[in-house]
Amino acid sequence: MKWLVSIFTVLLLVPPAALPAAADRATIHEMEELRALLADAVGKQARELVIPPGIYRGGPEKNSGTVITLNRAHDLQIKAAGVTMVCTRLTRALQIEHCKNLGISGLVITYDPLPFTQGDIVKVAEDGSWVEVKIHQGYPLKAYSRIDIVDRTTRMRKRGMPFLWGAKASLTEAGVVRVTQKDLGKIARVGDLASMSTGSETGFPCHGVVIADSEATVLEDFTVHCAPGMGILESGGEGRAHFNRVQIVPGPPPAGATEPPILTTSWDAIQHKTCRQGPLVENCVIKDAGDDSWSIQASDYLVLKTEGTQAVVAARDHGANNLQVGDRLRLSLDSPEVTIRQVVRKVARQEAGLAPAVLEQLNGAKQYSRWRVGADCLELILDKPVPCAVGASVYSPDRHAEGYIFRSNQVHSSGRILLKSGNGIIENNKLTDLHGIMVCPEIPGDAAAGMRRIIIRNNVLIAPGHCCENTASAQAGAIAVVADAGDPKNKGRKLFRPPGLFEDVLIENNVIQDSDGVGILVTSARHVVIKNNRLIGSHQNPPLRFGAAAGVDQSCAVLLAQCAGVEFKDNQVEKPGRFLQKGLIVSADVVDLKNDGKLTIQGTAP
Repeated sequence: MKWLVSIFTVLLLVPPAALPAAADRATIHEMEELRALLADAVGKQARELVIPPGIYRGGPEKNSGTVITLNRAHDLQIKAAGVTMVCTRLTRALQIEHCKNLGISGLVITYDPLPFTQGDIVKVAEDGSWVEVKIHQGYPLKAYSRIDIVDRTTRMRKRGMPFLWGAKASLTEAGVVRVTQKDLGKIARVGDLASMSTGSETGFPCHGVVIADSEATVLEDFTVHCAPGMGILESGGEGRAHFNRVQIVPGPPPAGATEPPILTTSWDAIQHKTCRQGPLVENCVIKDAGDDSWSIQASDYLVLKTEGTQAVVAARDHGANNLQVGDRLRLSLDSPEVTIRQVVRKVARQEAGLAPAVLEQLNGAKQYSRWRVGADCLELILDKPVPCAVGASVYSPDRHAEGYIFRSNQVHSSGRILLKSGNGIIENNKLTDLHGIMVCPEIPGDAAAGMRRIIIRNNVLIAPGHCCENTASAQAGAIAVVADAGDPKNKGRKLFRPPGLFEDVLIENNVIQDSDGVGILVTSARHVVIKNNRLIGSHQNPPLRFGAAAGVDQSCAVLLAQCAGVEFKDNQVEKPGRFLQKGLIVSADVVDLKNDGKLTIQGTAP
């Protein structure tokens, strides 16, 4: 009887907006029931747990900011077909930490309230400094300031939208949110759609799912409808995750809504970083994320102190302080390397015994400069003396999630496929309305990186170029392998880094359709093969100014700069528009170009 009363009470408390389409046929449970089932299985070291189907609704567990935590689960298969987690606070839904061979299948994660809202732009200031958004029926009446301007026809980010950082929002009247930012008038028009999102609640951790310091995690038939931050983040540990048929897709409309959702995650859909080995991601669907669609992230480390085989380093990414025994450090692809024999401790920079001059450099470092690194340091013992001076940047190929495969996935989302690591394959994917496939270390021009063996093949990219327009970024092609540095002689200008940052790059059998700018851009690379790629229907509209600071000419189809050893074969442009002015641009600093830079151009657009 107590169980029946509990279920009846929960049913009364659950608003229809929180439930999926089949909620009227689903059993409603309190989240504590799910936590108890999982804790029991982990505690008993069970090999399999079948969770009863139904909706499990609730907030974070007591004395924790996370709804559910799985800690040190080994060789456990969790079967959750028909199970939906409805998180009632904007906090982390699932934390997987220190687990090995953990599998989860069938689970659906969503939030009530949603971590985003949306509506119609009903008014734009005469000076373009603000817009007013009438919130769609059924969506949260919240003044979230992270705004995207959305084309009503495509229901995607408007082409050419500037970065709208620093926006502020306030409720002006019932159902209307005013968002203020000086660049809104450059893109927003009355009648456009807008999405506005947020991260986690103050004091709570962000992201939907975090896999931390784990090995061989398998997510299968796993769905995230929305998240306060990223959808899924894998960080640290041995890695080797396998995502199969994972979906980051909008959920059903809230109760009473007449418009479907136009957003899923507030930030990236899926991200992997600082793992020893990369993931296999296949047969997945990613839609409508607020930032990058899928990425492999990495960090470099600044050497702050050396004494024989002892060294103190600090990571540029504050989340990358997870170097382990056996990890290697190097300056470049060609440099000598050292191996970590002991991680002595993590310590604040003020307690690391750094020279006063080093502390002064760190404390005064400008944003996005080589000396701008995290506040924590790692004291290391190495197998040999560090082959560089204090102030040098090094990287670890063992913390770059190398060995990744991203194949047979469907992406319909504005954000990039972003790769900061080598030994990877991107193949057989259909990518629609995204910015593009970007291979770029995204570090200061004098910081260390090296990426070897990158394969990009058999992908279809339709209408790329949906990232916010950025003249300063060299990530300026539908497929771009690029690294830049500031021009010391011309402030605000960019130069491409010399060959050798990338090596052994294959770009083959890709179809790029309806691009209004550069289709393939490769710089800073050696031993490159670009063959059998088709660019169809490009340059129908005036190109945007992506990469202008680096001198990227968006009126061409393919651009090569600072490369050594390029095989360019059997690539063609089909039915281009009138804004295509040049087929292939080869910079004077490209050496050993095979096939003499020939690019076939067939026909013109009707």
